[in-house]
Amino acid sequence: MSERTALEIAIDLDSASCSSFVKLEAAEALRRQHAEIDRLKRERHHIYDLLARTHRDGGQYTAEHGVEKACDDAEAQVVAWLDTVKWNPECKTMSVARSVGCCKSVAFDRLCRMEDDGMVTRYKENNVSYWSVA
Repeated sequence: MSERTALEIAIDLDSASCSSFVKLEAAEALRRQHAEIDRLKRERHHIYDLLARTHRDGGQYTAEHGVEKACDDAEAQVVAWLDTVKWNPECKTMSVARSVGCCKSVAFDRLCRMEDDGMVTRYKENNVSYWSVA
């Protein structure tokens, strides 16, 4: 099998001496295929990045266990985080940190990201942040 990309083959078809409709159609199909492959690569990058953030590593967990298990375990972790907030709707950062097994600053960062995603809301009282499930 050739190592050439769909885009390279499409360019070769365009420059071929015969300009039949079939060649033009094939070249266009290869260009669409190339664009779709690029889109899927970008999506894969975002998925792997999200898994690495959820598993708190640089992607090693996904590389070791595969995407399917990494997704299943990430979902379980997110559910555990959300359950922590649901059981104690007005929780302080430190109680979240203890329940998910991380330091206070990491818990605060996670809750801020969840706030940005609309999953939780935050209010402050006496310079202490409280979150509740949105």
